[in-house]
Amino acid sequence: MGRGFTGVGDFTVNGKDVAIDGITSFAGGEFNQITIDGVVTVQHGIKANRLEADGVLNVKGNVLANRLEIDGVATLKKNLRCHTAEIDGVLNIKSGKLEADAIKCSGVIHVEGEINADEVTADGCISAKEIYGDQIQILSKPNQVKNFLTEIGSFLKGMDINSGMERFKNIQASKIEILEATKVNLKYVYVKQLCGTEITIGEGCYVENADCDGALRVSKYAVVKNVTGNHVYEELD
Repeated sequence: MGRGFTGVGDFTVNGKDVAIDGITSFAGGEFNQITIDGVVTVQHGIKANRLEADGVLNVKGNVLANRLEIDGVATLKKNLRCHTAEIDGVLNIKSGKLEADAIKCSGVIHVEGEINADEVTADGCISAKEIYGDQIQILSKPNQVKNFLTEIGSFLKGMDINSGMERFKNIQASKIEILEATKVNLKYVYVKQLCGTEITIGEGCYVENADCDGALRVSKYAVVKNVTGNHVYEELD
């Protein structure tokens, strides 16, 4: 697959390292490192050892990366596979799934499909149809999504970058249809179906169904509609 850069902006190709600052579009391909500070559209897929996006990135194909860092806004139409993902901005996956060994999120992750990761550590917000993993920790805060999206939208606007933040206006909080993991720790998260061995449901959570075969800890400031499984229950202050 060729690189085929077109558009307005400064970009350098150094072996298989690419740095882009401006508005541009390219076909995709295989690289060692890609660094993006402007507005970039990738027509096909990307394979990279390291992918960093500080501006606005739109990818129409699959993304395969050893390490992914998002400080701006990234929208992917298909699947993302990576060893580690660090999301301090916004990651939006429209119709594919996210697979990773480890995910860290202090921003916003929105996946219309499935997230599959051994470890998820988030003090930001995550919205997904399904999440499967070993250790899942999502400690969101009230009104966090709205405040964060406003902040990052203003930052990118100040750089004369059209972030398209209006696309995310319907994302209000961490919301997950199905969450299954060995160890789960949540705050301010809505879950329709929650399954695990060691589960902590903190303040601000709303869980419709929780199935636990170990320790189940629930804050008195959380709502759990239905509980099943061979568990030991503890109420938290």
